[in-house]
Amino acid sequence: MLCEKCGKELEANSLFCDKCGARVFQEAENNYYTNSAPQPVQPMPPPMQPTYQPNILKEPPSHKPIIPLIVGLLAIIVVCFLAINGKLPFGNRYVSMVKNGHPTGYPNRTYGDAFNNFFSNPKWKYLKSTNGLDIVQFDGDCTYLDGPAHMVIQFDVNVSKGTFEIYAMEIDGTPQNKFLISVFMIKIFES
Repeated sequence: MLCEKCGKELEANSLFCDKCGARVFQEAENNYYTNSAPQPVQPMPPPMQPTYQPNILKEPPSHKPIIPLIVGLLAIIVVCFLAINGKLPFGNRYVSMVKNGHPTGYPNRTYGDAFNNFFSNPKWKYLKSTNGLDIVQFDGDCTYLDGPAHMVIQFDVNVSKGTFEIYAMEIDGTPQNKFLISVFMIKIFES
């Protein structure tokens, strides 16, 4: 008898082909058809998979991977806090450049000295703008129109050229035009 699938010669009582694994259908020995219904075929159980005996002695859990993870998370939190508050070390050179600089018309007076004398609660910080500019921001309180006011002045810093210029100014959240910025700078440096 030959395998119907691959044509290999089969042994007389084979149920499956040794070469391709196809099921062999054998003719009834008496060569006549029966009216009986086909018998249901039981599926073959899946082949046995080897089982492994788990290690009975359990090792205590190692905390070594957790420690670097905690240290890394703390470092990220500290960097984020410093970045939000503008106190990262790389921003200090930008702030120092503006504080130690001076306008052309006032070569003997730095922005740091003039702003510290004119404003109360002066605060300087570095930030990177959304359009990629290096910005030094000054915040301080002053008197404006006979009342207390909060002023924010931003400087656009170009470290490679060693220059900076006033980028924007707000008084109590209201942006000021270039003319008013010039007037305020004169008042700040002459006070």
